[in-house]
Order: sequence, then C-alpha cells, then structure tokens
Amino acid sequence: MNKHLAALCSVMSLATFALAADPAAAPVTTAVFDVEAASPSLKDRATQFGALLLAGLSNQPGLALVERSQLDTTLGELSLGASGLVDSSSAAKVGRLTGARVLITAKAIGTTGEMTVVAKVIGTETGRVFAASKIVAGGDTEAAANALADELAKIVAARASVLVAPPENPGARDARLQAAIAGKALPAVTISIPEQHVTRPVRDPAAQTEISRTLIRLGFPVFDAESADKASIRITGEAISELGPRHGDFLSCRARVELKVVNIATGKILLQDSQTEVAADISEAVAAKTALETAGGKLAERIVAVLTGPKP
Repeated sequence: MNKHLAALCSVMSLATFALAADPAAAPVTTAVFDVEAASPSLKDRATQFGALLLAGLSNQPGLALVERSQLDTTLGELSLGASGLVDSSSAAKVGRLTGARVLITAKAIGTTGEMTVVAKVIGTETGRVFAASKIVAGGDTEAAANALADELAKIVAARASVLVAPPENPGARDARLQAAIAGKALPAVTISIPEQHVTRPVRDPAAQTEISRTLIRLGFPVFDAESADKASIRITGEAISELGPRHGDFLSCRARVELKVVNIATGKILLQDSQTEVAADISEAVAAKTALETAGGKLAERIVAVLTGPKP
C-alpha cells in the first residue's frame, strides 16, 4: 500500500467512526415499497397514497432513498412483488443487493370511505421491526401521507441504534475471524478486482484492498498478478461506484462489488457473489471509497468462510 492510499484509508476510518458516533448526522439508506391494497377496491387509493408517501419520505433529511429502478431490479432478482411480502430473511437480501439499511413497507386496509395505512420499518441488518399507522378519511390523503412520512422518519431516527447494526471495530472483526479459522489450512490466493467511479478508473481499488487486507491479516498467502502462478485460488471481479443524491451537507455514493472465487487447479467456482453498499460523506471520493471498502469487507468474510469450510 502506498502512502497516498494509507492516508486515504486513515481518512475513511476516521469518517466511518465519526458517522458511527453521531448516527443522526448521516442519512440512513432506505428502500420504500409500494403500498399494498388489502382489497381491489382500495387499489387506486393505495397507489395514490404510496406516491404521496414516497414524495414525503424523499424530503426527509435523515433518509437517503434507494432509486426505484434499483429496487425494482432487486425485487425481480428475488422474485418479490413491488408491494412487499418482505420478512426478516428477504429484508436482509434486499439490503445486500441495494445497500438499504432500512425498508419501509405499507398496507392499506378498510373501506373506500375510510382507509387505514399500516406501515412497517424493518432493519435489514438487525431484523427489528417497528410500525406506524395513519387513518385516511375523505380528501386529506396528502396531509395523511406527509404525516405518516414524518412519523416514519422519526422512528428511523429514534430507533437507529437497533435498526442499523453498529460498525464492528476492524480489530474485533479480525479476532472473530481468526478464532473461526483456527487450525485450518489456508490456501494461497491471488486477487484482481478493478474499480471504476462512474466512468473513470480508480488507481487504488478500495474493495480489492480491503479483501487483501483481511486475508493477509488472517494469514492467507496473497500473491500479486506477477506471482499468480504460486496461488491455488483466484479471486476476480469488478467494482463500480457512482454519485447519488445530496442530503444536506452530505453526498451519497452507491457501490457494487461483484466477484468470483475459483479453484485454479480444477476450475471449480467456489463462490460467485455480490454486495452493494451506500455511504455518505461531505467528500464524494471518501463516500465512494467507504462504500466500496464496506462492500469488500463483507465479501471478504464470505470468502473466508468458503475457503476454510469443508473441501474448499
């Protein structure tokens, strides 16, 4: 690692711990589902309410909403409808593919005269669920949607400590992984995960660096491209980051890392995986690097589990 990358990693670490110390400072990445209608007669009103609720939530400074196209793509991959059927297990998968740390789902029940919208706030990392509801009578749909949006944003802010998993200290994570692989054979590895931020290549790939750092600290022999013939495991992939919306003083960046782990001798694919993360910072570069680093760290854990499990 060169001195510039070391300095940048230091800045990212400081930024990460600063945001962790003050969780209200950075917006929470949130995916908002369509409002589900309990009966066909409520479908049009539920759709209208859902559009107004989404608009109200998008104006909440503490929330960074996942773009609808990204959410629709993810729901297609998971074979989930846009209106939900989300439980704690599928919530974790949605979070992994979109970077959302919180999901908001809602259901409209009642009659055409008076409708009640019951909303759930689900933590994708912790599985915790909180609920809120709003009665919609007559022509006050917009006011009710805005009021529910305010209430849901307050729940996210007040319950952030149990909805969002706290960041794990890198030293504690390494110690936990060391204990899990104690006494197991560690294969030699080579890693190549080039990275782009929007349309420009990145000189020091953060995801690759984080995966290499984790494996090296755990004792895996890691070889560069020039000595790849010494490795028995090849990890390849690609990473991309892009600028997202601004939220107050913060810029958000979304990053996705895709990789493949292959046994070189047999050609067998041991793992094909991806991770999406969103990070916010006052600097676009730091936000992008933090998102990539976080995604790389989570993938590194899954790589370690595959390489040290039965018959890697």
